[in-house]
Amino acid sequence: MLLEKFKSKAGNATTIDAMAQNLGVTPIAAENVTFANNYIQGMGSEPEVLGTIFTMKQGQISKPVKGMNGVFVVSVDKFNEPAEQKDFSIQQKQVADQHKQRSEYEVFNALKEKANVEDNRGKFY
Repeated sequence: MLLEKFKSKAGNATTIDAMAQNLGVTPIAAENVTFANNYIQGMGSEPEVLGTIFTMKQGQISKPVKGMNGVFVVSVDKFNEPAEQKDFSIQQKQVADQHKQRSEYEVFNALKEKANVEDNRGKFY
């Protein structure tokens, strides 16, 4: 219902401000939106809106998007390119730690299966 209302009242508006005025709402600026985090400040968790934002070009206005918390129309003011990263040692350590934990888990499970251990603790606690 809201999606149809947005489509009908938006009319031929070419800017977010004009569209907001036609709909009787106040536009909200969301800053520092990243693709890695589906939470958008002022909107909440909106994966559909986030996907729309990162498929748009700068200055383009989206069609109404049905989100989880409402209907949204977005416009991209600018994209900030991230700084080039030269030191990947932190990411390498994280990946190594993940592999270490996974290998310990898999070794334990392999030993448990080989020894035919049946774990019934869940039935008692």
